[in-house]
Amino acid sequence: MADGTFPSVISKDVDVNATGNPIYVQLSDGTSAVGVTSGAVDVYITGGSSAGTEYTEDVATVTATGVANLVERIDTPATITPVVGDWTKLYANANGSQWVAVDGEVSINDGGNAITIDGTVAVSSVGGTVAVTQSGAWTVSATQSGVWDIGTVTTLTGITNDVSIDDGGNSITIDDGGNAITVDGAVEVSKNVAGNSAINPIYVYNVQAENTNIQIHDYDTASAVASAGTSNHDYTVGGKFYLTSVIVAGSGNIKFEIQVGPLASLSTVATGFLNGREGDSKQYFFDPVVQVPNTSTGTVRVIRTNRQGSATDVYSTIIGNDISAS
Repeated sequence: MADGTFPSVISKDVDVNATGNPIYVQLSDGTSAVGVTSGAVDVYITGGSSAGTEYTEDVATVTATGVANLVERIDTPATITPVVGDWTKLYANANGSQWVAVDGEVSINDGGNAITIDGTVAVSSVGGTVAVTQSGAWTVSATQSGVWDIGTVTTLTGITNDVSIDDGGNSITIDDGGNAITVDGAVEVSKNVAGNSAINPIYVYNVQAENTNIQIHDYDTASAVASAGTSNHDYTVGGKFYLTSVIVAGSGNIKFEIQVGPLASLSTVATGFLNGREGDSKQYFFDPVVQVPNTSTGTVRVIRTNRQGSATDVYSTIIGNDISAS
């Protein structure tokens, strides 16, 4: 168009150029025409490359130039978008870590490598079982309702501070799984948190429990035992037996021998004698009591030997507590 020359109105028809009467043009980068799909201009941010910025799902990735995504920092998660279904933004903490909420089972595969947590791990509101191996500090809030399982760990090390268990008014149960519970060192139990001492004792109450239902009075007699002859009085224990005393009586001279242990290997714990007076008796007490386990047919035996020149009657009573008889 020459200088000073004014063109006439140019439109798609003879009417004045307007929104509804445009001029058709073709955009070009000087080499190729700009594409249009269904009336929309096809725009690609290429960074000097001919590759596009939109890709099809489940196809191989290509070399492309992209733009940086910005995420807003928020150090304390809170309700940002109160209406369900509205758009919201992504948020991260001061270190750039993405805030996420986990609902359901979480599996971490370390690929054969160690997973290191730098700092204290705070876990709350756990309703199931948490299996952990942690050498650092674990902080469990008061809302912990599940079970902490340390698996096959047999030794806990690195504990340098006091450990406090607050039962919240409930009982504390220790299940040793059939193994012994060993405490290495003194266990301080006192009237308060200070160490046990003469001025900080343990208060106890002495209770005399009724145990007549487990007390044993096992009586036995043998008539006309020949001179120099013997008669055995055996009591087979039911559980762990505590022998407290033995009563022996007779109508003549008698020697008695008290044995305890497995039936096949009894051992003597006491021996005594009665003189020839008719109706004489003797009660032999054991203090401390003699414990007789029930292994291998645990037995208390009283061997009564006639030391009279003629036949005589012998009597004996074994007295003690048998735990299994309760």
